[in-house]
Amino acid sequence: MFPNKKEKKAIRQRVVDEIAKSGIEKYNQEIMFGVGGTVRAINKMLIHLNLKEDNSPLIPISLLGTLLDELNTNTKEDFDKVLQVKAERIHTLIPGLIIIKTIAEYFEVDYLHITHHSIREGVLYSLVHSK
Repeated sequence: MFPNKKEKKAIRQRVVDEIAKSGIEKYNQEIMFGVGGTVRAINKMLIHLNLKEDNSPLIPISLLGTLLDELNTNTKEDFDKVLQVKAERIHTLIPGLIIIKTIAEYFEVDYLHITHHSIREGVLYSLVHSK
């Protein structure tokens, strides 16, 4: 259910390759904004596992590595941790976590700021206010 070591490495490498291909210059950024269900599920997992005390929208990037370490095995015990919090994310949480952590490390981000809106809401807002 979770990516193995080889798959995790491939995900990280693909993210770095895609950033390099995009032409975006590497620069330091203190805060990265996260939108969507995977980011919100990461926050819920951190709280559920007592790795983060509150529902603050800011997550120190170091906690992403801690969460990956906590969910490091393809065991029923680790699957249950995710299933208890956000069952529908069982297949996407770890890949999403790796992607977010890799982007954050690439741009030397200190914090992930969770937004409670989604892309759809932003697109709808833009469409309504552009007319």
